[in-house]
Amino acid sequence: MMNIGITRQLDFTDLLELPPELRYASCYEKLLSSWTAEHQNHHEKSSLLRAMSGAYGWTYLRLGLLKVINDSISFVSPLLLNKFIRFLQ
Repeated sequence: MMNIGITRQLDFTDLLELPPELRYASCYEKLLSSWTAEHQNHHEKSSLLRAMSGAYGWTYLRLGLLKVINDSISFVSPLLLNKFIRFLQ
């Protein structure tokens, strides 16, 4: 794909196919079934956020946890480096 991008502008036909579980139809079905269950369980207080959490929650929770770890390491590493340099002096 990089070679094609060097020679000409990329087009949609150059892109790779998505796996079936990431295509819009399967994502829609997953969210729709979660929304239907949410609406049946909490008819008056249905929540789209709860439905999205039910459909995609664990996937995004794992990614969010990795993001928090990455941000924490990025924040703490200069502080630890400063302490280490002061220790060596």
